[in-house]
Amino acid sequence: MIRRSSTTPLVQTTSRFLRVQRSLATRGTPLWVGGLVAGLVLITGSGCEPPTSPMRVLPPGVAFKRPLPEGTPDPIALGETGVTAAGFEQTIPYPDEPLPASPLREVSTPSGLKIAVYKEGTGAEAKPGSRLLVHYTGRLESGAEFDSSRNRNTPLGFELGAGQMIKGFDEGLMGAKLGERRVLVIPPELGYGDRAQGPIPPNSTLIFDVFVVEVK
Repeated sequence: MIRRSSTTPLVQTTSRFLRVQRSLATRGTPLWVGGLVAGLVLITGSGCEPPTSPMRVLPPGVAFKRPLPEGTPDPIALGETGVTAAGFEQTIPYPDEPLPASPLREVSTPSGLKIAVYKEGTGAEAKPGSRLLVHYTGRLESGAEFDSSRNRNTPLGFELGAGQMIKGFDEGLMGAKLGERRVLVIPPELGYGDRAQGPIPPNSTLIFDVFVVEVK
């Protein structure tokens, strides 16, 4: 009758490690070298295999939401397939081209906000409670730039209509779709009013060039 070994795999592995290490020590091999060699012997002899593919290394601020299928290229920058710190999956890059000479359509709202659409989007319209991811550049009427997510290469994520943004920004992106590009001309009463805000003087009209990266 053949008996099963009464020793556990852990005991067997430890015993083998010590035997290899002692054997090397008797030959004058330093202890730390003997331990390293013994460990490699155990790994190669225990059925363990080195990884067959390298780890994916992503740029700062980007992480995969789920495992990617084999052959999927890694993202090289924000604005491509990845996830920002805000938890949005980016699916399209933002445009670098200048605005066309004239918009596709323009709207003036009763509040005094002006919206010019330069590129139509696709998919579901943004509504109160939608989570948006946008790139934007903000300028004063003089043309002076006061802020830009593009310069930081980091889009802005927020909940539409939740009061996280100035009123004109919230109102100006209602109904926007994925890939849409709008210019918002926001009067002071829908912006910062008579308060100075960093480089923005009091009672300033704000002009935002906005590109919608995602609508959720």
